Amino acid sequence: VGGVMRKLIVITLVLLVVAVLTGGCAAAPRLTADDIKQVRFSSFFDGREWTATGEEVGRFVEAYNEAKRLSNNNGTTAPARIDVTFKTGEVLQIWGGGQRFQTVEWDGEQSNIEGEKLHVLLAEIAQAK
Repeated sequence: VGGVMRKLIVITLVLLVVAVLTGGCAAAPRLTADDIKQVRFSSFFDGREWTATGEEVGRFVEAYNEAKRLSNNNGTTAPARIDVTFKTGEVLQIWGGGQRFQTVEWDGEQSNIEGEKLHVLLAEIAQAK
């Protein structure tokens, strides 16, 4: 029984290491609307910027929380940006709306995430009139 238990522990540890190294357990940090001071949307097509309404903030938080972190950090020029200012003074920036992934910069670190709802929201911001 001791040998079987030891093998199970080793297998479990190996699977955890593989999952972490391949990004299988990675997720973008979760947000709550209560922590947010302001959200601003920017469309680079026409230079338009606006402050999000309460409903738009809720939609953004839901979309962001469904996104998954990607292991690839390559990017392209995005047509839209979301700037999130937290009550702590921290700023989260998200670019996207063109490709299916989004580029995120938070606390000096940049990474890519992918979320369908976030892609749709950024595409709508890019096309806003």
